[in-house]
Amino acid sequence: MFRIDSGLKDEPLLISQLVRMAAMSIIIQPLGEGLAERRWSDVQLQVLQERLQKTDLIASTVQANVRRARHLRQSNIRPRGYFPSLFPHGWARLEQLNLNRPSKT
Repeated sequence: MFRIDSGLKDEPLLISQLVRMAAMSIIIQPLGEGLAERRWSDVQLQVLQERLQKTDLIASTVQANVRRARHLRQSNIRPRGYFPSLFPHGWARLEQLNLNRPSKT
């Protein structure tokens, strides 16, 4: 699971970061159980601590969101001409506005 995390760390797609978060949540459960039951040796704990300190899910997810927002800003999406029955006029611009709006949380 740590290899999956390392492989996806620099991926620019948001879905890659979501997969990375899911992988880390899978890792955390057995680590926590091992800690509670004192199954890890001092050497193993040191290795795990070093590896987990290298993991920054927030930074990589923010970076993926920034890339996505930049792409949407730079692209000139005009769905009306391509999918007139699926998207009302102005839909793409409204979505760009929503994606670039600051989060309330």
